[in-house]
Amino acid sequence: YYSFEYDPGYIFKQTVNSGEKVNTSEGLDKPLLYVIGDGRKLTYNGKTGNQLYNELSLKGFSSFQFSGSGDGTQGILSVNVYDQDSNEIHAFKEGQDVTFIIITKEKPVEKKPSKPSKKTNEETPNTENSSNNGGSGSSDGTRISDSDPAGNTDNPVY
Repeated sequence: YYSFEYDPGYIFKQTVNSGEKVNTSEGLDKPLLYVIGDGRKLTYNGKTGNQLYNELSLKGFSSFQFSGSGDGTQGILSVNVYDQDSNEIHAFKEGQDVTFIIITKEKPVEKKPSKPSKKTNEETPNTENSSNNGGSGSSDGTRISDSDPAGNTDNPVY
């Protein structure tokens, strides 16, 4: 059996309850224990989705889905394995009908360097001290005063 979680030698399933007597004089119809075999712990750390896909394909597995970014060129976050009844399983054998859901990292977003503005204060007209409208104004539309020097509030100055 293979596993992404269990180490070799790990007993992940026992077919007879602890303490139950078993007559082995005529052989057994089924195994008593299911164990992860030597060299059968699979890893995905440091691999891309495509690398793991290729590795598992060479072992005879054929049902795969990519999730997360869905991009097989990206690193793997995790892998989930499901049996034919859609139950998540943690150990599986060659030839078993399983589906691997390979969850990949998001593709990094390339940041474009921002171009600094070439405008300087000398190039931008300064309207803060202009008095052509009877009061103070601002180039960004910020309200400076609610009234003119004569006390008239009908025409606010911007």
